[in-house]
Amino acid sequence: MKVYKIAIDGPAASGKSSASDLVAKKLGFSHLISGNLYRAVTYALVRHFEEVLPGSEEQKRFVLGLDIEVRNNRVFLNKEDISDHLRGEEIDRNIASIAKEKYVREKVSTIQKLAISLERKGIVVDGRDIATKIMPEADLKIFLTASPETRAKRRHRESKSESYEELLESMIKRDHADRTREHGPLVAAEGSITIENDHMTLEETADEIVKLFKRVESFN
Repeated sequence: MKVYKIAIDGPAASGKSSASDLVAKKLGFSHLISGNLYRAVTYALVRHFEEVLPGSEEQKRFVLGLDIEVRNNRVFLNKEDISDHLRGEEIDRNIASIAKEKYVREKVSTIQKLAISLERKGIVVDGRDIATKIMPEADLKIFLTASPETRAKRRHRESKSESYEELLESMIKRDHADRTREHGPLVAAEGSITIENDHMTLEETADEIVKLFKRVESFN
């Protein structure tokens, strides 16, 4: 039986995780949130070290020794369920510098590929490098995006702790860092379909992806 694979990439706050979750539910597929794995690494570092220096040999050894796994879309760190501790300003502030490290991306890649290999029906995977390095064989590749202004407004609705202006500035800096980093820069994969969802609801975005998948499925 064929295991269908959908890869959804895009910049921060483009709605990747929310859209992927809804698409997975509509299709009866599993959903792997890759960003949560990077957040798990970041959570471990900020909890263990007073100052996060991901380029240091000590912190590299620490990360490579972490036991991170995904079960039923819950993230476990050294057997502890940390799924409810992966959001917060400290993690948001450090995740970009941590995720750009090659050894971190390789660590997360190993976890992702194991989770994908265990799937027996279908899976939606969202996050960076998915369509280019982690799951290049995906049946459908989506690059989900929106303007920095739209994405900053979305983040502001989620968290009122920062002003819209601060979030917009942070979003622009994050975009630049993501696009220019040496390892795994943010790019639309070859063969991917770009969806600009500035003026689309979550439901409309998910329905568009499902429609595109059904078209692909009809050829298999």
